[in-house]
Amino acid sequence: MKQNILKFLLFALSITMLTRYAIGGGHSEWESGLQGPETFWGGETNGVKSALHIETLPSTNTLIKCTPILKNSRTNSLLLYFPPLKNRYIMELKDSNGRPVEKTGMGKALNEALTEPFGLTTGINQSAGYRRLPPMDPNYSSRLDGYEFNLQDYFVITNSGKYTLTFQMRVIWFPPNWKGSRKSINVPIVNLPPVNTQIEIK
Repeated sequence: MKQNILKFLLFALSITMLTRYAIGGGHSEWESGLQGPETFWGGETNGVKSALHIETLPSTNTLIKCTPILKNSRTNSLLLYFPPLKNRYIMELKDSNGRPVEKTGMGKALNEALTEPFGLTTGINQSAGYRRLPPMDPNYSSRLDGYEFNLQDYFVITNSGKYTLTFQMRVIWFPPNWKGSRKSINVPIVNLPPVNTQIEIK
């Protein structure tokens, strides 16, 4: 009886692994879809780097959709958190002449200091905007669908032409030797190396 149960569990596990590979295509195939001309990668720090996928929404031909991507090059799984939205990104947009593009109210609010604690007695302070990201497997990239944003929410873009966007992602990363309190605002925020992207608005 025990042998039959063990055989069934092994069979179910093999089916689960095969299904995951068939749907996800395996790590290498999945990541190959993140290497196209619309995806821009930044440098690496501590085995982690970020990218930004740029897409012009076809219904408008002007609205620019940006989707963040993270890559874990380490040999162990990684758990990261996002700070609140106004503390999450650092962005600068310049036109073809190198002039900074005016920011909207949301754009001007970016990169503010943390004002609310990361943790509460009940867990992560989600009401303040903190988010736990999906655990990242070793040597794997994760496209952060659900965290995409429109560039026009942060910049006042009035002219067509070519632009350069500098995008920097900020994440909360608790190293194993961290001794602080998760119920404070002094949590370890890491500024990942910047991503430089080229955008054309028609």
